[in-house]
This record gives sequence, structure tokens and C-alpha cells, in this order.
Amino acid sequence: MSHFSLGNVYLKKGMNEKALDEYARAAELAECVPSAHLNRGIIYFGMLDFEKAGYEFQMELKKCGESTKAHNNLSVLYRLTGDAENALKEARLAVFESPQHLEAHVNEILALRMMGANETAYLVADSLTIFFPSYLPGHYFKGKMAIEKKNIELAENEFVFIVEKGSSNILEKYDLSTIYSSQTQYGYKEERMPGLAYYELGLIEVSRGRIDSALILFENSTRILPDYPDGWANLALAYDHKGLYPEALAAFKRSLDINPNNPVVLYNLGLTMGKAGYLERAAEVFRMALEIKPDFPEASEKLKITQSLLKSSSEQ
Repeated sequence: MSHFSLGNVYLKKGMNEKALDEYARAAELAECVPSAHLNRGIIYFGMLDFEKAGYEFQMELKKCGESTKAHNNLSVLYRLTGDAENALKEARLAVFESPQHLEAHVNEILALRMMGANETAYLVADSLTIFFPSYLPGHYFKGKMAIEKKNIELAENEFVFIVEKGSSNILEKYDLSTIYSSQTQYGYKEERMPGLAYYELGLIEVSRGRIDSALILFENSTRILPDYPDGWANLALAYDHKGLYPEALAAFKRSLDINPNNPVVLYNLGLTMGKAGYLERAAEVFRMALEIKPDFPEASEKLKITQSLLKSSSEQ
């Protein structure tokens, strides 16, 4: 236990190699040291070494018996590697072991959606909102799937509930579904939920043609989630619609700083640059979009138009 505790100290300080060594020494001295292999797996996961991470999670189960966190983390890992069937299996084992481990329910929802079992996923999300009404991800996924079911009123109610409820800032240590969720689309930290809800409410307002209110909602989303590129991209579009081109260009830049290889965002940036009179820069951005996505007829068309305008301007 001394080696295990020292490993935890190193892990919290970000000294991963030393943490790995201490957990390994702990595991050598006893048949079962709870969470020693689990924590080694989390370190390897952070290194994107999925093979070693999976091995350590399996060793946690082999050496110490059933572990909700090991099953839950295996579910995340299988989903990242495209194995939805095993992701679902592991999530359900985690739920069976501990129904109160709410992140396992989220992993079950995400695995079901990967498999196209959206109706079952909706039922899981709905049950989460009933049995754990203060757990925000349940409301988020219910709202997302309500939109897919064309029930906009229900979706809006779920997202409004989230922004009014706020966040309880729950973070469970040594659990991949929370530790790593802010860095991937496959997990959801509870404190991120209001930002995502504002974003979805903004999209609903756009669909209703209410750009002014959508703009405010997207601003709220980016304030809470400054690392969410879609929030900045849609805020930029709202600014563009209002003719606020400098603000739109700044928001597009924030989106592309986070995800520079999104051809649609580059295309929309090119359109705004064209409206703002920056034709040469617009042409450059359209070319960048086409380099990423050669089969992009809208970008190709706008590039030709922009080049024609530039040529006409130079001839005058």
C-alpha cells in the first residue's frame, strides 16, 4: 500500500513514469492491490496506448475481481476503437455492478447509439432522468435524441432544465469516463453540460429564425466551453448574419484554432471574408478547404467567383 500511495502522489503530480513504476511494484507484492492496474491503465490511456490500457483494465478484473470502474473504462476504450458491441457489454457490466455509477449509463447510451439502437438509447436516457433527475447528462442525451425524434418542445425543456440547474461539478478520480471526457467526444463531464445545452438551444433558435436570441445563447456556450469549436463556428455564423464581420472573423479564428482542419468552417470563413472585402484572403481560405475536402463543390464554385472578381479588379 505504501507503493500504491506513492504512485497516487506521482499520478497527481503528472509524474507518470514514476507512478507506473510504483503501481507495478505494489502489484508485484500482493495478488490484489485494488486500483493499481486500473491506474496504470488510465496512464496508458492518456498516452494513447490503448493496447496497454486495455491489458491493465483486464488485469484489474483478473487480479481483484469485478470492478465497476474497470468495466466502465473498458467500455470507453472499446468505443474509441470502434468496437460498439463490447463497449455495450462492458458498460452494462459496470451498470450491473453499480447502478449508481452514472457514467456507465452514459457509456451504455453512447454504445447503443454507435450500434444504431437509438430507441433503446433514448429509453436509457429517459430512465436516467427519472431515477437520477439531478444528473445532467441524462437530460442532455434525452434532449439530443428528442430533436432526432422531431420533438423540439421536449428537447427545449431538457436543455432549459440543464442551464437552470447548472453544474454540481462532480469529478470522480481515476475514472476514464470523467477524466478523459473533456478531451474526446466519447465522454461528458457534468460541468460541461450547461455549455452544451446553451449550444443546442442556440441551434433550436436558429431553426426558428431567431438569430438575435441564438447569438446570445452561442455566446453563453462559448463562455462556458471555450474549447468547443462548434460553439465558436455557430457564433461566427450568427455574427455574420447580423453583419458583424469583425466579430464573426474573430469567432471563426477561435474555432479554427481548436480544429484547423474543418473544411466547412473554412468555407464559411471564406464567405465572411468575401463579404468583408478581403477577397484575396477569401480565395486562400477556399483553397485550404478544398485541400482538406477536394470534393467540395460549393467551395470550388466560390473560389472561381472570387478569383474572377480579383482578376476583374486587377484589370481595371
